[in-house]
Amino acid sequence: MSTKKTTKKPETTEIKQRGKNLFKPGQSGNPAGRPKGARHKFTTQFFEDFHEAWKVHGKPALEEAVQKDPVAFVNAAARLMPKEIDVDTEKAGKFVGFQFIVSEDK
Repeated sequence: MSTKKTTKKPETTEIKQRGKNLFKPGQSGNPAGRPKGARHKFTTQFFEDFHEAWKVHGKPALEEAVQKDPVAFVNAAARLMPKEIDVDTEKAGKFVGFQFIVSEDK
């Protein structure tokens, strides 16, 4: 005697949803979702652990990096710098003028 099992395919909702606007334009599917800028628990824990390790080993690690691989050290420092810096040219011009006055006194 043979027993044959029949497996049903899962029901797709494509036919039911076709042509319907499930969400209005600009409306989220999860309006109570994670706020913009919020971190995942794993990410938060990682940064907390990293901070603890940095407090113990940070400065010695930097000093070792300078000695062993100064190019990598400078590259790491450059990546930490902001890509753009806003400069107030009016204030910068006054500073340059001040430097000029101070340097003439010497």
